[in-house]
Amino acid sequence: MKKTIKIKQIKYIKKFELQITFSDATIKNIDFANFILNSKKPDIQKYQKPSKFKAFSFKNGELMWGDFEMIFPIMDLYKGTI
Repeated sequence: MKKTIKIKQIKYIKKFELQITFSDATIKNIDFANFILNSKKPDIQKYQKPSKFKAFSFKNGELMWGDFEMIFPIMDLYKGTI
């Protein structure tokens, strides 16, 4: 039986990089720069400002920015494929 992977902790590292600790003790440093800096969507482009990017939240086990403006599937974060 497969275990459900959840996010346990999120830490800001630098620029557009976060360290995410998952429920199985896996730790990933994920750099969101490529995604954010190459986005053509205004809702995403506003997170190019470091102060906006740092304003992420961790609610109900989800990493998100704004009111679900930017959110990633947990398994994509776990695999490092954003």
